[in-house]
Amino acid sequence: MQKLSLNGQLNVAHATELSRSRYAETADPEYLSISERLAGQRYSSVEKIAEWVNDLDTADRRNNINTSSAILSVMEPITKEEALLLGNIEIPFEKIAQIDEDEWTDILGRDDVDSLFKEGSLNNKKLVEIILDSSAIEYDILSSFIQNKARS
Repeated sequence: MQKLSLNGQLNVAHATELSRSRYAETADPEYLSISERLAGQRYSSVEKIAEWVNDLDTADRRNNINTSSAILSVMEPITKEEALLLGNIEIPFEKIAQIDEDEWTDILGRDDVDSLFKEGSLNNKKLVEIILDSSAIEYDILSSFIQNKARS
């Protein structure tokens, strides 16, 4: 279900490999362009996932290739990795876990903070859920908070 909703992250290495193999099959230079746009990234944000899916789908349609299984093959749950991608910044969960529970109440309601620390330590999966469910403004606040606190 997460893969179908693109709720996760793009495995950039696999996506790049897929794009290059499609170029080898078709000689369509758009596939090279797609893989070049991913260069230097380890993970990808929701916006990049959507961009990649759209670009791949457009090139695949032009070349009569079924895209759907390819898209699913390069998606991974966001909590699989040990880092959280906020915008273009990757922050290890280990650093995020060092933020004191009481500091989270500056930006989240007590109920959210309690659910984040229900087991006594930061629940990475719950944090990802909160981030994915946040509005654009809430995302900006969470992102800034995490980036600033994780830097310390």
